[in-house]
Amino acid sequence: KNLLLTKPYERLFQPTLGSQIDSLLFEPITPLTGSLIKDEVIRTISNFEPRAKIASIDVISYPDQNGYQVSLFFYVANKTEPVGINLVLKRSR
Repeated sequence: KNLLLTKPYERLFQPTLGSQIDSLLFEPITPLTGSLIKDEVIRTISNFEPRAKIASIDVISYPDQNGYQVSLFFYVANKTEPVGINLVLKRSR
């Protein structure tokens, strides 16, 4: 969750750590934007957390609330059961 909600250049001495999800929230809510959010989640997890293997990702758009719900299930090294995270992404000013 911390990796996905951290913006690049937000952490000292680690300028590349983080994701661009925040900038995608200001795009129009379309299936393409949902797909870009999914790709960004995959890129961020694969680049910065090698111990996690993604099992599934679902991105659901909520145009009336101006946001997305991201359901992420992944396997952690040395664990047999998947771990799940639900994030509600909304743009903030």
